[in-house]
Amino acid sequence: MRLECFLHEPFAALVGHFYDSETKLKHIKGDRVLVFDWGGGTLDVCLAEVSEDGKYIYETAHDGIEDRAGDDFDKKIMSILKRRFLAQTKLPLDDIELKGAASDRFWIRSELGKIELSSSQQAEIEVPNFFELMGKPFDLREMMTREQFQEVIEEELLAAEQCVLRCLKHARITAGLVDHVLMVGGTSNIPAVRHMLERHFGSRVKVAKEPDAAIARGAAVVAAELP
Repeated sequence: MRLECFLHEPFAALVGHFYDSETKLKHIKGDRVLVFDWGGGTLDVCLAEVSEDGKYIYETAHDGIEDRAGDDFDKKIMSILKRRFLAQTKLPLDDIELKGAASDRFWIRSELGKIELSSSQQAEIEVPNFFELMGKPFDLREMMTREQFQEVIEEELLAAEQCVLRCLKHARITAGLVDHVLMVGGTSNIPAVRHMLERHFGSRVKVAKEPDAAIARGAAVVAAELP
């Protein structure tokens, strides 16, 4: 195996979404593209500009957040559900510590509920044998609405918005001078995240084709195009 080059992830995402086998990137030559990459661990915002001949991509500004992402959304959902569970069961506990399979099942079901809320107004989160006390098993079964979820992540949405605005400030341009906004990463599917960006950029906001795979797709295209 031989290393050919290093590829900036936002550039890979841009290529993965906009590349055309015939025109390459010429159909967006001279355009400014804001790549908004919010996955499970970090948020990266990059403002890039495509050269006038469509052959090169230049970074004009970058900003990011390392401690607010999709995994934190899952943890917030889990925290709320645990409080509801204790209130409903009236167990004489301030908190519950889940271990092993129960903890894993709770995380998975919470994440699946978050994903379901991207396309539905509510999601049922059910975890059989969620907790056991003195040999008695308890199931968790709770409903969460999209509105409730958006309230849970309001602080993270504000932080993401400020990140985007800082990136524009670093580049010394306004939102109106950005031609395309490309959303990649798992949180791209959350309506509240897209609506936050649309408040600033309107219809120029697009979710990448297969947002979880956009970077890998772009890297594969670049590798294939190398001389």
